[in-house]
Amino acid sequence: MQQCSRTTTGHRRRGFSLIELVAVIVILSALAVSAAPAIRSLGSAREGSLARHLERFIGLARAHATATGEPTGLVYDSGAGAFRLRRIASDGAAPTAVPGPLGAVYADLSLSVEYPGVTVTAFTTGDGDAAHSAIWFSFDGTPEIRDAAGVYLSNFTQDAVITTTGAHTVTVRMSSGAIG
Repeated sequence: MQQCSRTTTGHRRRGFSLIELVAVIVILSALAVSAAPAIRSLGSAREGSLARHLERFIGLARAHATATGEPTGLVYDSGAGAFRLRRIASDGAAPTAVPGPLGAVYADLSLSVEYPGVTVTAFTTGDGDAAHSAIWFSFDGTPEIRDAAGVYLSNFTQDAVITTTGAHTVTVRMSSGAIG
């Protein structure tokens, strides 16, 4: 009769020790704590970037108005969350998109696409009204108020101010049209 002997293979299942688990939790906590300020600063950078982008868009509208003699403006569509460059090609004409140097129109500035999480918290035009949501410039760069159809109403009676999340503001001066 033959006797069967059991042999051990030497493999042993082993779990993580409590010390190893605590060490992993401490490391992950340290990483999370160090990442939080970076994430907050990313949001702040995005807010500041939108303000600079709006300054450029407004400057482009003013430059187009002075170069072509066509009233040109930056119109904010709050429903779509988008800024649009518009011009009035002739007296009585409705506002249309501004053509770029090569003929293609300038793309709208969509906040949800280009600046997710950043919103316009206030838009006060040069007559103190928040309903118009547009800043227009005349042929000489003077800021003006126009209605939705592009009809001239008046010159600015106060500075226009666009405020975004993070309290970033873009101001158009009533007297000079300076953008800051």
